[in-house]
Amino acid sequence: MGDLELFAALRAVVLATERERLRMGREVLRTSPNETQACGILAAEGPQTPTTIAARLQITTASVTELVDRLEMAGVVERTPHPTDRRKLLVRLTDVGLGKATVMGRQFGLLMERSAAGFSAAERDVVLRFLRTAASTITSVSAGGELL
Repeated sequence: MGDLELFAALRAVVLATERERLRMGREVLRTSPNETQACGILAAEGPQTPTTIAARLQITTASVTELVDRLEMAGVVERTPHPTDRRKLLVRLTDVGLGKATVMGRQFGLLMERSAAGFSAAERDVVLRFLRTAASTITSVSAGGELL
């Protein structure tokens, strides 16, 4: 399999995953794409400042304020005082938000289990190594690293 074929297959996985994540966001969380992404960040990494969420979503802090307002009204997130900086707030998932994020995580886990069924342990190790390397490379370049 050539690099172009590998790239096309990976692109198909990324696009299919994104479509499914957005579908789940609409149906499980009842959120927009940016709101779904914000909830995913909070579920994976824990409470975050609005400034951090804005940077991760590449939107303004004013937009994050509106986004958090909507999620808070839906009962999915809450604002809490920052433990070490009185000037800051943290945004965290509520129990309801965490429950919904857990449902989405389980659904993705089942999809991955189904996708990996039939692969040997050695095959899974190669796929895992490739995915980790790809994620690391993309993250490095996104953070300002050199592509070439």
